[in-house]
Amino acid sequence: MIRKIIKIDEDKCIGCGLCDEGCYAGAKVDCGKEMTLEEVLSVILEDKPYYGTERGVTLSGGEPSCRPEFSGALLAACKREGIGTAIETNMSTPWKNILESVRHADLVMCDLKDADEERHLRLTGARIEIIRENILRVSAELEKPILLRTPIIPGVNADVETISQI
Repeated sequence: MIRKIIKIDEDKCIGCGLCDEGCYAGAKVDCGKEMTLEEVLSVILEDKPYYGTERGVTLSGGEPSCRPEFSGALLAACKREGIGTAIETNMSTPWKNILESVRHADLVMCDLKDADEERHLRLTGARIEIIRENILRVSAELEKPILLRTPIIPGVNADVETISQI
């Protein structure tokens, strides 16, 4: 089951601290809704004719490996329906989460934002070594194709030295 997500509109928030009791300023907004795997799959199947043999479903952010059982089960259900599958993950969660999340994916997409451990940790909150290990394991153990990308961020990694290290 995917749970409902709550978003706070900071422009409307008056800082009263009563979010759990109700938002009197209208800043607390529901985003999405709770859905079972079957409900999500039903929505996906509505578009099945569009997918054909070259398109499919991509799970992306939030981070799908934070809900590995749901992500893995949804991708497996799509595969049973003959729908191509992909997952976009930052690869920073423990291997057991990555394994469960990506085992039914036809393609794994991952961003490499930096090659320096300290800077990567400071900027993203994630250790680059875990990401590297997970990338290697997905490739070697699961033999999944991986599309590695690097977002170019001015002032962060948009220089020749950093890009060369990545």
